[in-house]
Amino acid sequence: MPRKPDEGPLDGLLQPTPDAFDAPQSTRPGKPGRLKKRGPLPVPFVRIPVPWFTKQRRGKWLLPADMRLFCWLIEKTGEGQRPWRVTSETGAEVGIPARTRRRVLARLEECGAIRIERTNRNAPQVWVVWVFG
Repeated sequence: MPRKPDEGPLDGLLQPTPDAFDAPQSTRPGKPGRLKKRGPLPVPFVRIPVPWFTKQRRGKWLLPADMRLFCWLIEKTGEGQRPWRVTSETGAEVGIPARTRRRVLARLEECGAIRIERTNRNAPQVWVVWVFG
């Protein structure tokens, strides 16, 4: 199916629902502790080894920058269960410079894959939105 010129590569794959932006709730209200388990994803998914998005092979990256950062965020947020501060160290771990990191985060937020909370000039706090389909 041909894409419209204003569509990104992930448009149409990620459809956030109104409750997708709610933070996961604790199983014991008022007490910190375990988070509720999320239900199964509505579509099949695959797990990939962490070195695929954190190490180069023969001087080349296996995945593009968007996918490397998104996979790393999925790993670091416990599959979307908690937020993660995306610092320059996070970008360096997946081989993404600061400028590129900001552009990648903006693209992922635009297509609905993540939600970004910005506080002053600190590193943005990112939530992975787990709604595919």
